[in-house]
Amino acid sequence: MKNLLAVVVLLAVVLLVNGCGDAVRDEALLREALLRAAKAGGAESVARLLRAGADVDAKTDDGKTALMYAAERGRSDLVKMLVEAGADEDAEREDGTTALMYAAERGRSDLVKMLMEAGADEDAEREDGTTPLILAAEKAYASTVKMLVEAGADEDAEREDGTTALMLLVEDTELVEWLLDEGADVNAEREDGTTALMLAAGKRYASTVASLL
Repeated sequence: MKNLLAVVVLLAVVLLVNGCGDAVRDEALLREALLRAAKAGGAESVARLLRAGADVDAKTDDGKTALMYAAERGRSDLVKMLVEAGADEDAEREDGTTALMYAAERGRSDLVKMLMEAGADEDAEREDGTTPLILAAEKAYASTVKMLVEAGADEDAEREDGTTALMLLVEDTELVEWLLDEGADVNAEREDGTTALMLAAGKRYASTVASLL
């Protein structure tokens, strides 16, 4: 894999530097090489391709960018490099997924902070209404949940079925209480009428039930 990546990067750079081929083909080669390098976590290759003129916001057919690959892999060095190179921190895939969502769903608070400081939208939504906060709440990443809410994320953001972060966190009484203190709506309902209290009661989380009453 590394050898193939090195060949692709070298070919793209050589063609560009020597003026071989047409501009469209050169651009396509650089685009493909950059995305492969980011997916593989090749920081040196990414840096070289950017210096050669690769578009930092190049996308796959479904909209995935190098910054998204970097966040998905948890590579803070790559995220920093791409942000400093001017990558669009709010670029979206076809379904609305952003780099911040990849960082949030992995509980990478360091990357979440880096992306938000670069201007990433903490309330970006996928087509189904999923936000970075909801993704962090799904896996009960407490530090990431708190970071997003403290940065201004809507604690009552909901998926298209009405699911909120509070509902996803009923197993974590401490975090539920923290969200309530931050203003989360205890009476929010899913489309079917289910509330956080019902979910907690149904799973016998007595301490959470007490906090939600």
